[in-house]
Amino acid sequence: SGLRVVSQETHTYMSAIGVVITGGAADEKAHLGTVGGAQLAEVCAWRGTRNSSTADVLKRAEACGAYLHANAQREQTLYCIDALRDKLEDATQLLAEACLLGPDLEAPGAMDEVREGMELAFLDATQDARVRENIHAAAYGASPLGAPLLCPPSQLHTLSPKTLADFRALITQPQSLVVA
Repeated sequence: SGLRVVSQETHTYMSAIGVVITGGAADEKAHLGTVGGAQLAEVCAWRGTRNSSTADVLKRAEACGAYLHANAQREQTLYCIDALRDKLEDATQLLAEACLLGPDLEAPGAMDEVREGMELAFLDATQDARVRENIHAAAYGASPLGAPLLCPPSQLHTLSPKTLADFRALITQPQSLVVA
């Protein structure tokens, strides 16, 4: 299928498992013509799914002693969970369900909640981050690499569950994934 798996013995009481995807905001802009799907995927990484509420996802993470992480950039997306070594199988299942199979954004008010969080992230961005984004946009212009990491509030209304589904379908092809 093209899926790559990498492992290394660390001899510690914690284990980390993650999925690195060679796809991000630049791919979204180039192939879907949208902005915000990458950030949407990051924000929704550990939300509830069709099978589990957000509280259930967090309870399962707590049972694994887990630290959850998601990060979307222009050219890659990362989902990672650090968990107690003897809970790695449970953590792996949680990673697959919560991050790769996707959140349930069809629930009433779910998209509004996510949009509000994304707007706060944009408004709370440091001055340094805003300057870097402006420099990057100036350097790369309308090319895919000029895609913003944070969706501007003026475009949040365009985001929908379909935006996330399209972005995930675009980047989660086996040949684009590395499980480590």
